[in-house]
Amino acid sequence: RERVGVLDLSSFATFEVSGAGAAAFLDRLSANRVPAKAGGVALVHMLNEFGGIECEMTITRLSGDRFYLLSGATARVRDLDWMRRHLPDDGGVAIEDVTEARGTLVVTGPQSREVLAALTDADLSNEGFPWMSAREIAVAGVAVLALRVSYAGELGWELHHDIDDQPALYDAVMEAGKAHGIVDFGMRALDSMRLEKGYRALGTEMTTETTPFEAERA
Repeated sequence: RERVGVLDLSSFATFEVSGAGAAAFLDRLSANRVPAKAGGVALVHMLNEFGGIECEMTITRLSGDRFYLLSGATARVRDLDWMRRHLPDDGGVAIEDVTEARGTLVVTGPQSREVLAALTDADLSNEGFPWMSAREIAVAGVAVLALRVSYAGELGWELHHDIDDQPALYDAVMEAGKAHGIVDFGMRALDSMRLEKGYRALGTEMTTETTPFEAERA
């Protein structure tokens, strides 16, 4: 809340969806709008025929026909199955589960910008790196896909990277954060903060029997 923290979110599911029909495929499945431009990030919900929420994930548009998806660890098999069941028959869309190959570190809190600024030449200002956007940058010499999002409700970034690079990236972030009182935190703390912010979660406020309108009133 007051300084900066790091959360290892590598257990969360990550998928790459690509192909000539990828944008239309994701747009058809998602109740929310899929990002129109490369670098855009959107939180989307995929609904069943009754309006209940089957999947919740962030979708990042990497290029015209490539997308990067992040969803909960417990939803990995379910979400992959849901998308595969709705694939078009023409073979124009490919889905790759990259969960095992990718790592994710969340760096969040009011001082997260200062910590990351010491490790990258990228512009992290609101103008240069706005909310709900993504950029490929280098942090401590590690190539990362940085997403300006935060489920904790504070300033923050998700750093998606090759899983083999995670120890070096984590050590660098923790070293740069010493002057700012950086701490590790976990999912219990994240759950508490997202409730304070009013963010909803799949499996509690949102279920297959809950519509988005009902979740809003939860």
